[in-house]
Amino acid sequence: MGHDGTVVPDERRSQNWRTRAQRLADDAAGVAGPIWNDRRIGSVAAVGAGALWGAPAGWWTPRGPLTTGQAIWSIVVSLAVGATAGIIVRSRWAMLATPVAFAAVFELVRAGTDGPTVDRISTSTYGLIAFVVGRGFHALISLLPMAYGASLGAGIARQLAPASSGTMHSRRWWLYTKRGSAVLAGIGLLAFTVMLARPASTDPIVDADGNRIPGSIAELTTVDVNGHDLTMLIRGHSVDNPVLLFLAGGPGGSEMGAMRRHVPELEEHFTVVTWDQRGTGHAYGQLDPTDTLTLDSAIDDTLAVETALANEQDVYTYDHSPNSEGQGQMSENLFVEEYALIDQIHILGGFMDTFSVLYPQLQDIDFRETATDLEIPMFFVQGALEADGRADVFADWYPMVDAPIKDLVVLDTSGHRPLFEQPDEFVEYMTNTVLARTADTD
Repeated sequence: MGHDGTVVPDERRSQNWRTRAQRLADDAAGVAGPIWNDRRIGSVAAVGAGALWGAPAGWWTPRGPLTTGQAIWSIVVSLAVGATAGIIVRSRWAMLATPVAFAAVFELVRAGTDGPTVDRISTSTYGLIAFVVGRGFHALISLLPMAYGASLGAGIARQLAPASSGTMHSRRWWLYTKRGSAVLAGIGLLAFTVMLARPASTDPIVDADGNRIPGSIAELTTVDVNGHDLTMLIRGHSVDNPVLLFLAGGPGGSEMGAMRRHVPELEEHFTVVTWDQRGTGHAYGQLDPTDTLTLDSAIDDTLAVETALANEQDVYTYDHSPNSEGQGQMSENLFVEEYALIDQIHILGGFMDTFSVLYPQLQDIDFRETATDLEIPMFFVQGALEADGRADVFADWYPMVDAPIKDLVVLDTSGHRPLFEQPDEFVEYMTNTVLARTADTD
C-alpha cells in the first residue's frame, strides 16, 4: 500500500495470485463436491485406485521391486496413487483402504511366484527374515508412500472445502501437529529415496600416495551371460596378472563384501573377478523364471565367463575371535559400497529364494562317483573346523581325485569360510603354492 492509499504493483500481483488460486480451489471443490458428498463413490475410488496399481505391479515386479529404478518408481507411483485416492475421498480413511486393496490384488496377481520371500509366512527365524526382506521391504516402498500420499491428498481436499472458521480455530493446534508430522514424514521419505538412489561403486586401486596404479583395474560391470545381465566386480593391480574367478557358495551366496574386506591382497597377484551368479546379490532380478535355473544352467553360465540354513549357527559354534571374519560371518560383509542399498536388502532374500530352487537339485550328486578323473590342476583349502557332514564326505572324495596336480591345505582356526576367516594364510597359499605350481602349465 502506497502513502496515498493506492495499491503498489507487488501487492496488486499478490492479490491477483490469491484471487486466481481461490477461484481454482472453488472450481475444484465444485466439481468434486458430489463425490465428497457420497461416501459410496469415495469408497469405490479408494479401493479402485489401490487395485488398479496392484495389478500391473504384481505383473511387473512379482517379487517386489528388485532394482534401484524399480524401487524409486514404486515410491513415486504409490505416492501419486495414494494422493489421488485421498483427494477423491477427502478422508484419511483412504490411508488404509487404498494400500489394503493394492496388497490384496498384488498378492493375487503374483500367486504363481515361488520362494521363501513370496510363499506363505512362516514364524521360524528364517521365515521372519524372508518376510522382512520380501514383503516388509515392499511395504516400505509401496504401502507407506501410498498411505502418506493418501494423507496429503485428504489434506488438500479439506483445504479446498474447509470446515467452519470456529472449528478450525478450536483445532488449530491439532492442524499444526498434523502438518508438522506430514513434513517430517515427507523428509524421511525423501531421504530414504536418496539413499536408494546411491549407485554401487568400487574404489580405484591406488598407491601409497593415493594415485591410481597404472595398468590396474577396479570396476563393477554388467555382462550378458546366456541372456541374463549379471554383475561382476573386477579388481587387480595389473591386468596382466592371471584371472581368478570366485564363485560364492550357497547356492545363492553373494560375497563381494567379503572379498573386498578380507582378501584384498589377492588383487596384487591376480585379476580377481567376483561374480554374482543368477539369482544372487546384484543378479537377484535374474532369478525368474525359476524352472530354467538348474545346475546345468549354472555350469553353462560359469563356462560362459570363466535345510542347511536352519542350523548354520548351531553347526559352527567354535571360537571365531582369532579370525578376520567374526561370529556374524556373511552378515558382516553386506554394508559395503559395492552393493547399492536395494542390493543389500535383497542379498538375504536372494540367497533364500535361489537356495530353495537349486539346493533340491544337488541332493543326488555324488562327486565320489562322477568327478574323480580331472584334467586340470586341483587345489583345496579346507577349514579344520568344517562341519562333519561336509568334512567327512570331502575326506572320502579327496584320495579318489586323479589330477595333473593335486594339493590340500587345512587352515587351523577356520570352519566353512577359510579364505575369509584366515585371509593371510589363504593369500600365502594362493601365491606361493597355487600360482607357483601353475605358472608353467597351459
